[in-house]
Amino acid sequence: MLVLSVLSAAELSAQLRTLNSLNTRSSFSMPAEIRFPVPVHASPAGGLLGYRTDSNAVVLLRNDGTGQWNNVRTLARTQNVTDLTAGDLNNDGLDDVVIVHRDQNSVEVLMSRRSDSAYVSSTYPVNFYPERALIGDITGDRIPDIISYGKLSSGLSILQGRQGGRFLPQRTLFENIPVSDCSLIALNGDAVPDVALHNWLTNETTIHLGLGKLKFSEQTVLSFAQDTVRTLFTDLTGDNITDVAVLSLQNGTVQVLHGDGLGNFSFAQITPLSALSYRITAGAFTSVRKDLLVFDNAQRTAALLINRGDGTFYDEIVYGTGAERPDVVITDMNYDNRNDAVIIAAGEGRYTVLWNAGNAREEAAPRRTLAVGASPSNLYVGDITSDGLDDIVVSNEGSSTVSILASNGTSFGGQLTVETPERPVSVSLYARSDSGLTLYTAHREDPRVALYGLRREQDTLASLVGDVEQFSIALPERPVNVLPDVSYMQKGISLYAFMSTAPNAIVFYQQVKGTRFLAKSLVPLVPSRIAYSTINDLNYDGKTDLLYVTAGGGTKASSLGVTMNDSTGEFKGKVFSYAVADSQLRRALVMVEDFNGDQRKDCLLYSAPEQSLRLALGIGDAMFGPFERIIDSITVNAPEQLQVYDVENDGIMDIVHLNREDGSLTVHRGKGNGRFERGRTVAVLPGTSVFRWGDFNGDGAADLVYTDPGGVSITVEYGRR
Repeated sequence: MLVLSVLSAAELSAQLRTLNSLNTRSSFSMPAEIRFPVPVHASPAGGLLGYRTDSNAVVLLRNDGTGQWNNVRTLARTQNVTDLTAGDLNNDGLDDVVIVHRDQNSVEVLMSRRSDSAYVSSTYPVNFYPERALIGDITGDRIPDIISYGKLSSGLSILQGRQGGRFLPQRTLFENIPVSDCSLIALNGDAVPDVALHNWLTNETTIHLGLGKLKFSEQTVLSFAQDTVRTLFTDLTGDNITDVAVLSLQNGTVQVLHGDGLGNFSFAQITPLSALSYRITAGAFTSVRKDLLVFDNAQRTAALLINRGDGTFYDEIVYGTGAERPDVVITDMNYDNRNDAVIIAAGEGRYTVLWNAGNAREEAAPRRTLAVGASPSNLYVGDITSDGLDDIVVSNEGSSTVSILASNGTSFGGQLTVETPERPVSVSLYARSDSGLTLYTAHREDPRVALYGLRREQDTLASLVGDVEQFSIALPERPVNVLPDVSYMQKGISLYAFMSTAPNAIVFYQQVKGTRFLAKSLVPLVPSRIAYSTINDLNYDGKTDLLYVTAGGGTKASSLGVTMNDSTGEFKGKVFSYAVADSQLRRALVMVEDFNGDQRKDCLLYSAPEQSLRLALGIGDAMFGPFERIIDSITVNAPEQLQVYDVENDGIMDIVHLNREDGSLTVHRGKGNGRFERGRTVAVLPGTSVFRWGDFNGDGAADLVYTDPGGVSITVEYGRR
């Protein structure tokens, strides 16, 4: 019976490019638990500044250039620290430290000394209840000042800097504004500092034009009504004029406003995020222009928005952080003049470095841990960029995203993210052409198949640039497997969905126009009690043929059935049946491949409870010989535990199996005659990993990729010839 399905569609304004981004991931133990981490670039030692609550000490952690902070040095001991920051206060080229003591209504300055690398402490009274401090030249005299403020205070407390690291007594500006955030900005490029203040009572940010000598004129008001926002003031276009990025916690968007040089801001872009985020920061990862990095808490992810170069941004690249409300530090961790992102899991004694894809670590390495979304659930491996190298596509169940990682030969410099419906458990390539890609995903709880059309622009075939069109096919139940049609006879998108119940065992979906699909059940064409089914072009005629395993019962034997297609595409061709010596069959898996090099399709069958692999060699005319047992005592609970691949690069297909009980990955080397050598364990993986083989660097050797179950990364191990 034909059922007409009308599906919902969404055009996503997504410009996708495989630019260098944050790429490989390394995790380290934190040598000391610290609060208020601040990167220090110009101190005698360099590294990370922070406050240890267990010892009431301001400490400096040295960076050894490999990503590890060590050699904890105590700079001073002080109590009741509310905030700290660092900067060069006396223009001697060394970073100094400013510490906020809210309960004492004061700030403490640790002034560095070039002569002996020591720090001298001085305390200055400020306005009541300071909570944060920043270092900047608010007076325009080219000497840094200290600015402190707090939500329960009023205005800004200014300690005006003088030569030699001295400060005038504090004075208060903007006394009528309860300030929760402050930024020194450049509205018009006149070298006179301007100020942006967020009034937390009115939920407004007021922009004040600097007139000189600590006098200001209110210029612009940004009002956010009932929305909770985070505002970031920085130069995004490279014109030395401050722009604004507004993170909406309510709408899950980033809105970008460009400064016009006259004290006004104009709308430039609004970008939706895959998760409601709570924090935004900026750093130059891909060029001299600043990119945006935002963090969400519920999914424990970070999203990188790469600057196009004009102050607008490509769609987000989503990385799992694995940490709840982490601290983030943007700094060059290996001294290669490229910024990396450091994610510090508060209270967990660890931190993670997301390395810049363009850094010196991109030399060939035998193993790479790649940052992807949260809880990677499945993998697709294939050449999606048409450059002769296999690439990786990852479904991320925890962040409801797909990560696409394009190989550059030595690593995976480019990555992009596609947002999906909830909890994708698999991702596959439907089609690839010069104009784009079509991917599809299946989902944990929602019985649907989601399709994504990624269209390239015409200016380049090396980068994925264009729009994403996404729509979904509603299924009667969650599928066991979904495969693209292999027939030349169908136009548009056509898929086969295989499900577990008899009424929906095999359903064919054919695109009619746009998001309209025809759904046709193939159950009347096949026997009942199907344990597993799949498709293949068995006789190389360009048409899809059906293969299905029927479970026996009582005196009835189990069997493999084959229904050939016909000239009309109605599966009215020949029907074959092959006995399977497993009368109690409850679970099965079928793969079709040429195992002996005779250009005929052979059939590999797994069945349980016998827990064995059998092989039936092709004998011509899409027919198989009898099944022979080739491997015993093997447990396969899911298709991703098994792969047929030429691991040995000898032109003969091998069988690879992952044992989820002990994590052993075993290769059974093919002999080229339908026989296989005894299994050899080549790796031990996390038991619930998903693995795939491919050639990611074009050297002809098989490379291995596998997921970190419940984690935020995948690992690539490069093979040797």
